[in-house]
Amino acid sequence: MEHGGILEDYSKDLLDFSTNINPLGYPYGVEEAIGEGVLALKRYPDLRYRELKTIVSEYLGGSAEQTSLGCGSIEIIDALISLYDRIIISEPCFSEYRLRSEVRNKIVESYPLDKILNEPSSLKLDRDTSIILGNPNNPTGKRISKEKLLYLYKEVANKNSYLILDEAFFEFSSPDYDSVELFTGAGFSNVAIIRASTKFFGLPGLRFGYALSEKEIAERIDKIKLPWSLNAFVLPVARLIFKDKEFITNSKEFFQVERDYLKKEYKTFSFLKMLDTDCNFYLLKFNGVKASFVFDELLKRGILTRKTENFNLEFEALRLAIKSREDNLNLLKALKDIEKGLIR
Repeated sequence: MEHGGILEDYSKDLLDFSTNINPLGYPYGVEEAIGEGVLALKRYPDLRYRELKTIVSEYLGGSAEQTSLGCGSIEIIDALISLYDRIIISEPCFSEYRLRSEVRNKIVESYPLDKILNEPSSLKLDRDTSIILGNPNNPTGKRISKEKLLYLYKEVANKNSYLILDEAFFEFSSPDYDSVELFTGAGFSNVAIIRASTKFFGLPGLRFGYALSEKEIAERIDKIKLPWSLNAFVLPVARLIFKDKEFITNSKEFFQVERDYLKKEYKTFSFLKMLDTDCNFYLLKFNGVKASFVFDELLKRGILTRKTENFNLEFEALRLAIKSREDNLNLLKALKDIEKGLIR
């Protein structure tokens, strides 16, 4: 399974824990905004997306000239990868970092995240090298600490290398720091911060990603990307979602409550362990049974999870999204049934 949510490979009636989309849905008014987009289908979108860049920059806390837009965050990641000869990734990580690099014929080197964060001088960084890190990481759900991120950035800046921070899950995590605030003073020199509407705003089908970087890099991204990669629906939706403070606050509170609830409930199991997470998904590690067995048993019970083979984890695991309390209870019940069967 290269990506989650591919229900066509199974059954569309499954309870899907394989994708990490906000179970609260999208902000109120999105459907009306989509209707506005329909009226705009008769003309091309603004080729430079000026209003859209202004809206996004105000939400992120940067400037419009530092803002890049893409058909999902992956288009921006792909464009940034094209600018460097050597790409460093951590293991485990989102598989597209390696795949996009290979498509671009780049030299790809992978290291444990701890080595990248604690020993950046050993990476032999130079101006032709870029490091891509998920923050929070996919599939572990863990954020990089502020101190370690700044330590790594100092080495990157000193060697005139580049740091790409994929923060597609930023809004789900605890607000101990904001990367945008950390790098504003440096003008985003040697760093790009990439986020998206996909997960938190519940809009994977909109394919709307965005990033902040220094002006020169943002201009290069615009030249690399295909023209008109964003459709007419994005602008009216963007006018709405970033201003819905109630949705943003309620979503953050919901995930904090459900994270804490699941951490408590998983402690009652004997054959599995929930690994700590800062995000809206988590890993389950199993004792005395293969992850593939649990995957199949859950599938029999109408529940789809995410296998982790393509993440290069050092151990077998399943990745699961945090969903509504009702769905989470159904999952916990199914896992209890599996546990009872193992004990017999």
